[in-house]
Amino acid sequence: TPRMALPMLHYFTDKKFNLAHEVHELFTFSDVYADNYCRALQINGFEWPVLGQVEQIKEYFPNMRIVLQLPRQILSAESPEQIVKRAKEYAPFVDYCLIDPSGGEGKDFNVKYSANLMSALDEVMPNTRMGVAGGLSNENVGRKIDELVELYEGPFCVDAQGRLRSEDKQSLDMQKAVEYILGAVPMLQRYDLFMKK
Repeated sequence: TPRMALPMLHYFTDKKFNLAHEVHELFTFSDVYADNYCRALQINGFEWPVLGQVEQIKEYFPNMRIVLQLPRQILSAESPEQIVKRAKEYAPFVDYCLIDPSGGEGKDFNVKYSANLMSALDEVMPNTRMGVAGGLSNENVGRKIDELVELYEGPFCVDAQGRLRSEDKQSLDMQKAVEYILGAVPMLQRYDLFMKK
C-alpha cells in the first residue's frame, strides 16, 4: 500500500479480559502480522480497554501500531481532565489516539472541543499521534482540517466511515470513499501532516 496508507483491523470484543488472546488469534492466522499484511489495530469499545490487555498485545506484536479509540461513551461521561489522566496510562503502548464521538454513525465531531482535548493529550502522550472522527465526508473534510489546523498545533489524522456507507448502511460506498480520499489527501499534504511526528 502507499506510504500514507495504514491497513488496519478494527476490533471489538465484549470479553474485555480476553482481548489480547483474541487479537493474537487474528493476527497469527495465515501469518497476517508476520508477513506484514497488517500490523495495525484499532481497539473499539464503549469503555477504556483493560490496560494489561493492551500491554500484552504489544508484547505479542512489538511492531503493532495500536489506535486507542475514545468513543462518545467516554467523551460524554468523563471530563477532559479525567480523560487525559486515564489516557496517560496507555501512552507507552498506543501509537494513535482517536477522538470519536460518532462511532460510525456519521455524527459531527466538535472541532473546538477536539482541538482542546488533543492539545491536552499531547502533554501526556507526546509520542502518540492524535486523530479525529465523526461525520467526515468529501463535502466537509477540507473545511474540518482547515478548522483543526487553526486551533491545534500538532500533526493529526482523520478517520471516516459513517458518511461513506451505502444508503442502507450495510456496506462501504466505494465512490464516496474515493471522493473522500481525493478530498482529504491534498489537505493533509498542504499542511504536511503525513510527514510530521
